[in-house]
Amino acid sequence: MLSMNIDLFSRELALGAPITQRWLSLAKAIVFGLVFASCLTLIITPCALMVPARILERMQRKPSNNGYERFA
Repeated sequence: MLSMNIDLFSRELALGAPITQRWLSLAKAIVFGLVFASCLTLIITPCALMVPARILERMQRKPSNNGYERFA
């Protein structure tokens, strides 16, 4: 990472300052949280909403010949 600290009040730039490690950890946690929440919202939630509908659909459908086809 760049590890650059910009102090706006004293107008200083510092490379490799100790405070940048804290900001780096915080930034990683935020990015991971956003990625996890996006996957949960876009993939897992729609799949979880479809499960009861699919189960109900399969229960209402009656298979002919107990699910086996006869070959003559």
